[in-house]
Amino acid sequence: MVSANALATDEQKPDVIFAVINNHEQYVNKFVATVQVNFLSPKFKNDDVYMSYHIYVGNKEVLFEGKRKPLSHIADNLYYSDFEIDMSSIKGAEKNAVIVFDLVDQKNAYWFLQNPNIVAVSDEIHYNEDKVKGFFYFLKTGIKSNLPIFIVNLVCFLATIFFLIRKKINSYKR
Repeated sequence: MVSANALATDEQKPDVIFAVINNHEQYVNKFVATVQVNFLSPKFKNDDVYMSYHIYVGNKEVLFEGKRKPLSHIADNLYYSDFEIDMSSIKGAEKNAVIVFDLVDQKNAYWFLQNPNIVAVSDEIHYNEDKVKGFFYFLKTGIKSNLPIFIVNLVCFLATIFFLIRKKINSYKR
């Protein structure tokens, strides 16, 4: 989680929360990120507020600003926005990067996370091109989120291997 400013403390109620709905870790070059925005202080929402993201590398150096998109209304003070992110097209972010989502008020010319008068909290997505880490991450999330389906798939896979080996052994006996 990224907080808007150093003045934001655990006791302060945030004015705006940006929550990434899907995976907070990404190991593929192209992915879709859905961000839900909750305006706990509705006074900050106007028709000129757009969602975007920044890609950071190394020591929090901004490498790239994503396209600004309007928010889609869900209910009350709840909104969302979807982003198709292609890390392979961003020079310098091919291996490791952090994606931080933010709102920009184009009418009043400020970013929410940089405005000291707004307590905004944003999720991050950590991108890593390491395929081995990615394999184990997807295995872990698959087991955690769908254990029964994972077990059925594993049993079917092992049964298939067993029958293929058995068939191969039987073909040698003939």
